[in-house]
Amino acid sequence: MKENDFLIFCKNVKWLKEQHHLSVRQLSEILEIGEYSVRKLLGETFPPRLGINAVFCAAEYFGYPPYRLFTHLYE
Repeated sequence: MKENDFLIFCKNVKWLKEQHHLSVRQLSEILEIGEYSVRKLLGETFPPRLGINAVFCAAEYFGYPPYRLFTHLYE
């Protein structure tokens, strides 16, 4: 995976948060990660210990296949 793919994932998380009017706390519960990690994602920084589980949780909640979270959703 390229570094750009991670940036796209971060931008998608931010876009999905805005589209669904979610708080940082709600998003952390959906992704099953801490609020600190959510804030890193929203700041377009990939948290160093973010597990693949967060990707699958996001995919399930938002209704996308996991690979789509690494392609531009916000265009």
